[in-house]
Amino acid sequence: MAIAIALITITFSIFAPGCLLTKCLGYDNAKSIAIAPPVSCCILLTLGIVLHILNINAGVISMLLIPTAVLLIIYSLIKHRYGSSNNKADQLFILSFYVFIGILLVLLVLFMHQHGFDAFQPDNDNATHLAIIKNMASSKILSVLSTSAYFDTSVSPDINTAGTFYPSVFHLLAALSIFTSGVAVQAAENITAAVIIAMVYTSGCYALFRAIEPNNRNLTIAGAVGCLLIVGFPWRFIVWGPLYPNLLSLSLIPAALSVEIEICYAIKDKKLDLSQVLLFLLTIIAICGSHPNGLFTLGVLSIGLLSDTLFNKVRATTKKGKFIPVFATLGFLVCVIAIWTICFLLPAFQGVVNYKWPANQTLHKAVISLLFFGFTRDSRDPILLILLCIGIVCIMRRKEFRWIVASYLLTAFMFIVAVSSDGVVKQYLCGFWYCDHNRIAACTSLAAMPLICIGLASLFSLLENKVSNWHSIKAIGTPIIKLSASVLIILVVCFPFFIENYLGYPASFQDYTRLLDYKFDKKSPSVYSSDEIDFVENAGKLIEPETKVINIPFDGSCFAYDIQDLNIYYRDPHVSGAKSTSETEHSWLYRNQLSNYLNCQQIKDALKNDHIEYVLMLDDGDSKDEPERFFIGYNESDWSGITSINENTPGFSLVLAKDDMKLYKIDF
Repeated sequence: MAIAIALITITFSIFAPGCLLTKCLGYDNAKSIAIAPPVSCCILLTLGIVLHILNINAGVISMLLIPTAVLLIIYSLIKHRYGSSNNKADQLFILSFYVFIGILLVLLVLFMHQHGFDAFQPDNDNATHLAIIKNMASSKILSVLSTSAYFDTSVSPDINTAGTFYPSVFHLLAALSIFTSGVAVQAAENITAAVIIAMVYTSGCYALFRAIEPNNRNLTIAGAVGCLLIVGFPWRFIVWGPLYPNLLSLSLIPAALSVEIEICYAIKDKKLDLSQVLLFLLTIIAICGSHPNGLFTLGVLSIGLLSDTLFNKVRATTKKGKFIPVFATLGFLVCVIAIWTICFLLPAFQGVVNYKWPANQTLHKAVISLLFFGFTRDSRDPILLILLCIGIVCIMRRKEFRWIVASYLLTAFMFIVAVSSDGVVKQYLCGFWYCDHNRIAACTSLAAMPLICIGLASLFSLLENKVSNWHSIKAIGTPIIKLSASVLIILVVCFPFFIENYLGYPASFQDYTRLLDYKFDKKSPSVYSSDEIDFVENAGKLIEPETKVINIPFDGSCFAYDIQDLNIYYRDPHVSGAKSTSETEHSWLYRNQLSNYLNCQQIKDALKNDHIEYVLMLDDGDSKDEPERFFIGYNESDWSGITSINENTPGFSLVLAKDDMKLYKIDF
């Protein structure tokens, strides 16, 4: 029951406010639902900021019920202006088909291999996500400008206890589901991710294909089947990182692109409406609040569209000078490069754009990975390559859609550069995504998705034409044959879901589900193993709720707060190295001199002020039996004040031990 309530809450949060606002702007029912997620996210992140500034606790009433009621009242007062002539039932049916396919695939791909709603991926990024969700739910502070994992305590290793900007709209949605259902943090996280893939991304793809060619029914239907066929996005972000904020941000892009396409069409036809511009601004805000990577991804995917729109608009309005449209387009591209360069040089982006992610593929392998959609995995999906080629051929025959091919070629080039080279060019092109191969692959997947769906739609159209020309078939049998053949095409396209390998190479989805099984299975080797979970569970029974516990977050204990509510001091496995400007003096002392606290009054006073009474160590000493003991980035010398503690250290008493797992009490 709690899972169902959480699911309803997240779905309502993502769709209800945005749908009502877009209805107020005059959109029909299907389009309002499809582009509602970015609008709802914009509303929610704005409310979260405003409520925190006003020092009002966020909750279901203030975040959902009141704004939804206000928008409902406004819509009821103005709906007579629009009438109901544009609310076609067939469009709602097609949108429902998108969502149905999304739900079906999420059930088959995710939930069948995630080992239950309470399972979680014990990777370092997830410690941050779970801690933020849990802290949002407990503190009732849902502001993306004041995000922290320590609002529920005055004790923190971070100097800035007021929180900072973090793209936490995903976490906000998960926290809202905890408000209503009380589900575990990891369950809220899993349900939120599932709703984003099954409903947010698919409905946005519906809006995208409807905007690209409103009267092409085959394309709109093909989009429902094709939009989730690429593992590179959205599926990969569940097992890589996991990158939940990026998952939401990029899932909002198809809806944003649909609005942008409509604006470009309106500019060509001189019918631009202010409501379209307002709606697009709301989607941009939502994408930035979800993760700024998404804004750069949207920008890359929009370059071809905007260039094409500018070229055609200038050519239509210029009677003399056939080179003027070319110069105007070149001028636009120069402006794009200038803006890109300025952002690349901004101090705020230096930590991102200068992040080094080494190449790990040869040029030849990078091209093969790109063409067969394996990207960062050694898997193959030749059916997608065939559909991609068909889609490119179809698009190149129609000038108005060639920008889609241009977008794909640009992102494909970026992927090849990212995985096969190192240097300034790579940092300049791919730095806004940390040069992360999987994030760049997601951009390429988004750009390839429309081409694959167009290729699939062309097969439907070819089938339709062939069947229509079979005069020997009675008219009554034609629809049945069309339906049967369409189902056959869909089964062939979805073949990768069922086949194990192609000529010795694993099929993309079979490879993905095996990785998903491994990541979420408690029995799999991980930094936070099942034995360690059980040990922390037993340790929690010996520790008073308000008592703080010193830990080494890199050994997996950072999850003890998220999953088992143990009041640990370090909740994020990113504190390391020399003392940074954001680290407190207490934290620095604990990391380097805790074992010698009896001889240092400053440390003794710090422990008493911070109410720290225990030390938790999950990987004490050397062990050859555990293949994964610490997260990447761990350096034992950074934690010498803790790792040097043992049974013989003065001032510490061993109260619980099993294998290399130890719990010490600090004897003041």
